[in-house]
Amino acid sequence: MKQSSKVKRSQWKGVVWDKSHERWKARIFVKGKMHYLGLFDDEDVAAKAYDAASIHLRKDSLKINFPFNSERERRNIT
Repeated sequence: MKQSSKVKRSQWKGVVWDKSHERWKARIFVKGKMHYLGLFDDEDVAAKAYDAASIHLRKDSLKINFPFNSERERRNIT
């Protein structure tokens, strides 16, 4: 029986399936430049790596996968 050739798609921003390594890849684009964040076994961990980079690199235009629970939490991280 032929294996499914269905492509894995992430539900998270900045996370893609790396077919050659069979792991989740996190990356972020800032001012047209791609920043490679690493390969991850877990999709959610890759998304959290993206969020951390977004907080660090995009302070003015923050785009994250896991929203802050409160303004206080946001101030403590950024």
